[in-house]
Amino acid sequence: LKKNNICIRIFIFIHYFENCQLLKILLPWKKMILDIRTLSISPYDKQRIREDKKLQKASRHFNFITIISEGLRKKIDLDNKKSAILPLGSDIISKSNKDFSQLNLLYVGTLYGRNIHQTIEGLSIFIERNPEITHIAYHIVGDGKQLPELKKMVSEKELNNVISLHGRIPHFELQPFFDKCNIGVSYIPMTEYYEFQPPTKTFEYILSG
Repeated sequence: LKKNNICIRIFIFIHYFENCQLLKILLPWKKMILDIRTLSISPYDKQRIREDKKLQKASRHFNFITIISEGLRKKIDLDNKKSAILPLGSDIISKSNKDFSQLNLLYVGTLYGRNIHQTIEGLSIFIERNPEITHIAYHIVGDGKQLPELKKMVSEKELNNVISLHGRIPHFELQPFFDKCNIGVSYIPMTEYYEFQPPTKTFEYILSG
Protein backbone atom coordinates (compact mmCIF):
# COMPACT_ATOMS: atom_id res chain seq x y z
CA LEU A 1 0.00 0.00 0.00
CA LYS A 2 1.44 3.38 -1.02
CA LYS A 3 0.27 6.67 0.44
CA ASN A 4 1.95 10.04 -0.07
CA ASN A 5 4.96 8.22 -1.56
CA ILE A 6 5.30 6.16 1.64
CA CYS A 7 5.18 2.40 1.33
CA ILE A 8 3.06 0.82 4.07
CA ARG A 9 3.10 -2.94 4.68
CA ILE A 10 -0.05 -4.30 6.27
CA PHE A 11 -0.02 -7.47 8.35
CA ILE A 12 -2.85 -9.31 10.04
CA PHE A 13 -1.95 -10.07 13.66
CA ILE A 14 -3.66 -13.18 15.04
CA HIS A 15 -3.73 -14.37 18.62
CA TYR A 16 -3.61 -18.17 18.52
CA PHE A 17 -6.83 -20.13 18.71
CA GLU A 18 -7.55 -23.69 17.60
CA ASN A 19 -7.65 -24.06 13.79
CA CYS A 20 -6.60 -20.45 13.27
CA GLN A 21 -4.47 -21.65 10.33
CA LEU A 22 -7.70 -21.89 8.31
CA LEU A 23 -7.57 -18.09 7.96
CA LYS A 24 -4.18 -18.33 6.29
CA ILE A 25 -5.28 -21.26 4.12
CA LEU A 26 -8.35 -19.35 2.94
CA LEU A 27 -6.39 -16.10 2.43
CA PRO A 28 -2.90 -17.29 1.42
CA TRP A 29 -1.94 -13.94 -0.13
CA LYS A 30 -2.42 -12.07 3.14
CA LYS A 31 0.61 -11.46 5.35
CA MET A 32 -0.23 -12.90 8.77
CA ILE A 33 1.62 -12.93 12.07
CA LEU A 34 0.61 -15.52 14.65
CA ASP A 35 1.02 -14.57 18.31
CA ILE A 36 1.44 -17.33 20.94
CA ARG A 37 0.97 -16.35 24.58
CA THR A 38 0.82 -19.82 26.10
CA LEU A 39 1.15 -23.52 25.41
CA SER A 40 -1.24 -26.03 26.93
CA ILE A 41 -1.48 -25.97 30.72
CA SER A 42 -3.65 -29.07 31.01
CA PRO A 43 -2.67 -31.23 34.00
CA TYR A 44 -2.92 -34.30 31.74
CA ASP A 45 0.24 -35.22 29.82
CA LYS A 46 -1.49 -36.68 26.75
CA GLN A 47 -3.81 -33.70 26.41
CA ARG A 48 -0.90 -31.23 26.69
CA ILE A 49 1.09 -33.08 24.05
CA ARG A 50 -1.93 -33.21 21.72
CA GLU A 51 -2.77 -29.52 22.13
CA ASP A 52 0.86 -28.38 21.76
CA LYS A 53 1.22 -30.41 18.55
CA LYS A 54 -1.89 -28.71 17.15
CA LEU A 55 -0.38 -25.33 17.92
CA GLN A 56 2.94 -26.34 16.39
CA LYS A 57 1.29 -27.51 13.17
CA ALA A 58 -0.83 -24.34 12.96
CA SER A 59 2.24 -22.12 13.33
CA ARG A 60 3.83 -23.58 10.17
CA HIS A 61 1.21 -21.88 7.99
CA PHE A 62 2.03 -18.31 9.03
CA ASN A 63 4.55 -15.81 7.67
CA PHE A 64 5.93 -14.99 11.10
CA ILE A 65 5.43 -15.97 14.75
CA THR A 66 5.67 -13.93 17.94
CA ILE A 67 5.91 -15.87 21.18
CA ILE A 68 6.08 -14.97 24.86
CA SER A 69 9.44 -16.52 25.81
CA GLU A 70 12.56 -18.21 24.49
CA GLY A 71 11.73 -21.35 26.47
CA LEU A 72 8.42 -21.78 24.68
CA ARG A 73 10.02 -21.06 21.29
CA LYS A 74 12.50 -23.88 21.87
CA LYS A 75 9.82 -26.19 23.24
CA ILE A 76 7.81 -26.16 20.02
CA ASP A 77 10.90 -25.82 17.84
CA LEU A 78 10.15 -22.55 16.05
CA ASP A 79 12.60 -21.30 13.44
CA ASN A 80 14.45 -18.28 14.88
CA LYS A 81 14.42 -16.60 11.48
CA LYS A 82 10.63 -16.79 11.30
CA SER A 83 9.87 -15.92 14.93
CA ALA A 84 10.59 -13.33 17.59
CA ILE A 85 10.14 -12.98 21.34
CA LEU A 86 7.31 -10.62 22.25
CA PRO A 87 7.50 -10.41 26.06
CA LEU A 88 4.59 -10.16 28.43
CA GLY A 89 3.23 -6.73 29.26
CA SER A 90 0.61 -5.44 31.66
CA ASP A 91 -1.74 -2.61 32.52
CA ILE A 92 -0.99 -0.35 35.47
CA ILE A 93 -4.09 -0.86 37.59
CA SER A 94 -3.12 1.22 40.63
CA LYS A 95 -0.92 4.29 41.03
CA SER A 96 -1.49 4.82 44.76
CA ASN A 97 1.39 4.84 47.24
CA LYS A 98 1.29 1.67 49.32
CA ASP A 99 1.40 1.53 53.12
CA PHE A 100 3.39 -1.49 54.28
CA SER A 101 2.66 -1.19 58.00
CA GLN A 102 -0.01 -3.89 57.67
CA LEU A 103 -0.30 -7.09 55.64
CA ASN A 104 -2.95 -6.83 52.95
CA LEU A 105 -2.68 -9.71 50.50
CA LEU A 106 -4.40 -9.94 47.13
CA TYR A 107 -4.87 -12.80 44.71
CA VAL A 108 -6.58 -12.13 41.38
CA GLY A 109 -7.11 -14.79 38.77
CA THR A 110 -8.53 -18.19 38.05
CA LEU A 111 -9.01 -20.63 40.90
CA TYR A 112 -8.43 -23.55 38.55
CA GLY A 113 -5.07 -25.31 38.82
CA ARG A 114 -3.54 -22.71 41.16
CA ASN A 115 -3.74 -24.61 44.48
CA ILE A 116 -5.13 -21.55 46.25
CA HIS A 117 -6.13 -23.79 49.15
CA GLN A 118 -2.42 -24.06 49.95
CA THR A 119 -2.13 -20.27 50.32
CA ILE A 120 -5.01 -20.41 52.82
CA GLU A 121 -3.29 -23.23 54.68
CA GLY A 122 -0.02 -21.28 54.66
CA LEU A 123 -1.67 -18.12 55.96
CA SER A 124 -3.32 -20.11 58.74
CA ILE A 125 0.07 -21.47 59.81
CA PHE A 126 1.63 -17.99 59.62
CA ILE A 127 -1.06 -16.48 61.86
CA GLU A 128 -0.70 -19.30 64.37
CA ARG A 129 3.07 -18.80 64.55
CA ASN A 130 2.92 -15.00 64.67
CA PRO A 131 0.14 -14.05 67.11
CA GLU A 132 1.73 -10.62 67.64
CA ILE A 133 0.70 -9.57 64.13
CA THR A 134 -2.78 -8.23 64.73
CA HIS A 135 -3.88 -7.12 61.28
CA ILE A 136 -3.78 -9.38 58.24
CA ALA A 137 -6.25 -9.37 55.35
CA TYR A 138 -6.29 -11.65 52.32
CA HIS A 139 -8.58 -10.84 49.39
CA ILE A 140 -9.13 -13.60 46.84
CA VAL A 141 -10.74 -12.48 43.58
CA GLY A 142 -11.62 -15.20 41.11
CA ASP A 143 -14.14 -17.85 40.22
CA GLY A 144 -14.21 -21.57 39.58
CA LYS A 145 -15.63 -24.81 40.87
CA GLN A 146 -13.10 -24.65 43.72
CA LEU A 147 -14.83 -21.62 45.27
CA PRO A 148 -17.28 -23.53 47.54
CA GLU A 149 -14.43 -25.73 48.78
CA LEU A 150 -12.32 -22.66 49.59
CA LYS A 151 -15.21 -21.03 51.46
CA LYS A 152 -15.62 -24.19 53.52
CA MET A 153 -11.90 -24.27 54.30
CA VAL A 154 -11.87 -20.61 55.40
CA SER A 155 -14.80 -21.30 57.73
CA GLU A 156 -13.25 -24.45 59.19
CA LYS A 157 -10.01 -22.62 59.96
CA GLU A 158 -11.97 -19.73 61.50
CA LEU A 159 -10.47 -17.22 59.09
CA ASN A 160 -13.68 -15.49 57.99
CA ASN A 161 -12.48 -12.23 59.56
CA VAL A 162 -9.17 -12.47 57.67
CA ILE A 163 -9.91 -13.98 54.26
CA SER A 164 -12.50 -12.58 51.86
CA LEU A 165 -13.56 -14.61 48.82
CA HIS A 166 -15.06 -12.14 46.36
CA GLY A 167 -15.74 -14.41 43.40
CA ARG A 168 -15.43 -13.02 39.89
CA ILE A 169 -15.02 -9.25 39.55
CA PRO A 170 -14.69 -7.47 36.17
CA HIS A 171 -11.24 -6.16 35.36
CA PHE A 172 -12.40 -2.53 35.33
CA GLU A 173 -13.58 -2.87 38.96
CA LEU A 174 -10.27 -4.18 40.36
CA GLN A 175 -8.56 -0.87 41.11
CA PRO A 176 -9.87 -0.50 44.71
CA PHE A 177 -8.33 -3.88 45.56
CA PHE A 178 -4.98 -2.93 44.03
CA ASP A 179 -5.11 0.45 45.81
CA LYS A 180 -5.75 -1.12 49.22
CA CYS A 181 -3.53 -4.21 49.12
CA ASN A 182 0.27 -4.22 49.31
CA ILE A 183 1.22 -7.87 48.69
CA GLY A 184 0.31 -9.66 45.48
CA VAL A 185 -0.07 -13.44 45.55
CA SER A 186 1.03 -14.91 42.23
CA TYR A 187 0.88 -18.60 42.94
CA ILE A 188 2.14 -20.79 40.11
CA PRO A 189 2.44 -24.57 40.51
CA MET A 190 6.01 -25.87 40.16
CA THR A 191 5.40 -27.90 37.02
CA GLU A 192 7.29 -28.27 33.76
CA TYR A 193 4.44 -26.80 31.71
CA TYR A 194 4.35 -23.52 33.68
CA GLU A 195 8.13 -23.06 33.64
CA PHE A 196 8.39 -20.67 30.68
CA GLN A 197 5.03 -18.91 31.05
CA PRO A 198 5.33 -15.80 33.23
CA PRO A 199 1.98 -14.91 34.82
CA THR A 200 0.39 -11.60 33.83
CA LYS A 201 -0.67 -11.01 37.43
CA THR A 202 2.96 -10.82 38.61
CA PHE A 203 3.53 -7.90 36.24
CA GLU A 204 0.27 -6.22 37.30
CA TYR A 205 1.23 -6.46 40.98
CA ILE A 206 4.72 -5.03 40.41
CA LEU A 207 3.53 -2.20 38.17
CA SER A 208 0.83 -1.37 40.74
CA GLY A 209 3.37 -0.97 43.54
